[in-house]
Amino acid sequence: MWHEARKQERKIRGMMVDYRRRAERRRDFYEKIKADPTQFLQLHGRQCKIHLDPAVASAADSTAAMMPWQGEMDNLIDRFDVRAHLDYIPPIKKVEDEELTYEERQTNYESNCIWKSSSAIQSQNRKRRSRAVWLSVLITKTRQLIPRKVQLETPRKIQMIIRIAISMSICTLTYPRWTSFKRTK
Repeated sequence: MWHEARKQERKIRGMMVDYRRRAERRRDFYEKIKADPTQFLQLHGRQCKIHLDPAVASAADSTAAMMPWQGEMDNLIDRFDVRAHLDYIPPIKKVEDEELTYEERQTNYESNCIWKSSSAIQSQNRKRRSRAVWLSVLITKTRQLIPRKVQLETPRKIQMIIRIAISMSICTLTYPRWTSFKRTK
């Protein structure tokens, strides 16, 4: 027994050492490849020559192409600006809670108490139902464990055995383990 425990301890210690070494190797690997994010910046494009038409350039720079953003005339953006498609998000208005009267608070308290007691009663009923089901299972299991010959000879003895099994299980507040009962011949 002691040797098995030592063997298991050694195995676990070896696993922990392996995990630690693996974590160190992983940390070293990531430290080596870690670099400045700007080094990974890539630009793609092609060379082209820009020919500015003075009429088009003056039209783009004029105030006619500008539009108010979110309805504010002092905040103008280009009509092709993507911000023009953003939704308007109104500021949140905080609604102050109304002060409840004494009667309203009392009513809220009573309704809360009623709700809690009704839920407690429902859970208690569920427990009772499951307890009744458990007791019926206990009785049938106990009857199955008693040999048929004994059942026919002494029904009173069977009732006594069932009562003892029920009282033992209720006193210990645990469900009996069916493996603890052994069939006698």
